[in-house]
Amino acid sequence: MVPFSARVFGRAVVMPNLKPPVRSLADATAYRQRILAGVPPGVAFEPLMTLYLTGALRALFMAAESQLTESTHADNTTPEDIAAAAASGFVAACKYYPAGATTNSADGVTDVRKARVALHTLPFCLPLNSRNKTQVTPALEAMAAAGMPLLVHGEVTAAEVDIFDREARFLEDVLAPLIDRVTSLRVVVEHITTRQAVDFVKAAPKGRVAATVTPQHMLLNRNALLVGGVRPHYYCLPILKREVHRCVDRMTDEHAPMRADAPCTHSASQRCRC
Repeated sequence: MVPFSARVFGRAVVMPNLKPPVRSLADATAYRQRILAGVPPGVAFEPLMTLYLTGALRALFMAAESQLTESTHADNTTPEDIAAAAASGFVAACKYYPAGATTNSADGVTDVRKARVALHTLPFCLPLNSRNKTQVTPALEAMAAAGMPLLVHGEVTAAEVDIFDREARFLEDVLAPLIDRVTSLRVVVEHITTRQAVDFVKAAPKGRVAATVTPQHMLLNRNALLVGGVRPHYYCLPILKREVHRCVDRMTDEHAPMRADAPCTHSASQRCRC
């Protein structure tokens, strides 16, 4: 993967969901060296490293149901971890994964109901317990202070949530209260797939929330996956969505107006139903 990427791109944001995850500056340093060793001679390529940030958020959500333990805190990302990463010059961000949402995401948050309760009702510097007064969210505050963005896989994975609704529920139940509570944290919602996500980014405070869009979500809708039988090679996470969402992603890429009543800009050959 490194030689192919380096020949086309000058840099890349490197995801941390390895086994084991890239949790610390030492992990990121070692991974970066392996990547640089794979860059072809004479090619300039900059890997922008990320840390796997789930501990602080997981602890916060679990606090809503009083499930915190000393072992829960042991793997939390600390403000010191963030400061060291920011000072390195090559760790660009931290990444948040919901449990089971994508490859190697088992350490993420497991229950959207815990997320909703915690983010809406708990004080945002909640002590872990009476014996350990370490705070839950200084890692996020340290990220905000360092100007380090939080990259999120924007889906919930609770069993009661339909797979096609995961993104919309994440925006409502997790991300909206998060950016309200940590007011200077910058967030990037990775690989958005829905009209709701586009509207969320557009409505967010200026400079606070951005998003990325993948080629497959601009080119394909869920018919490619399901019509005429299941086509497994079109399966990806986040899953392909309805045509209306694909058109919104296309319009975002083309910098067209994003109003609900905006006229469709696609040709008839695209069989668009905006």
